[in-house]
Amino acid sequence: MADGAATTALARVPPLVSDLDRVIVAPPQIDRSLRQDSAKYELRRKAIRRDYMLREAQNSSLGLAGEEFVVAFESARVISKGRSRLSDRVEHISKTKGDGLGFDVLSFEVTGHSKEFAAQFLLYRLFQFRSDPRMFQLGGTVGDNCVLDPCTFMARFRLS
Repeated sequence: MADGAATTALARVPPLVSDLDRVIVAPPQIDRSLRQDSAKYELRRKAIRRDYMLREAQNSSLGLAGEEFVVAFESARVISKGRSRLSDRVEHISKTKGDGLGFDVLSFEVTGHSKEFAAQFLLYRLFQFRSDPRMFQLGGTVGDNCVLDPCTFMARFRLS
């Protein structure tokens, strides 16, 4: 496969959603009363060939499509509240300015205020992205809601 064809095959396109209210669902509730005993695991080894470069390209493409979905969602949300002029100011910050600012999408409340303070941040968790996109929102920053492991690049929801 030529380089251009490989890039095209990896590109993800955010799905179009016409019903905004259907996309947002309640965040899952954690039942802290349930405790699982530590399972006994047997070490099983199986040879696997992994293309880490392909996997990284696919993850990057999927992440970008998710961010673009949130930009489109936020623009549509602001328009649905009768503030179409504000929708033009919704910005894909990680694309226009780069990573490292602590957020990927700049949006606005219908009052016109930007979300500049941590208490006003919304963390979106998208799932079923390819087939029937859904997402839930958690208030605050990623660090407020998740335990971050910089060695594995994993973020897990806080249980307490």
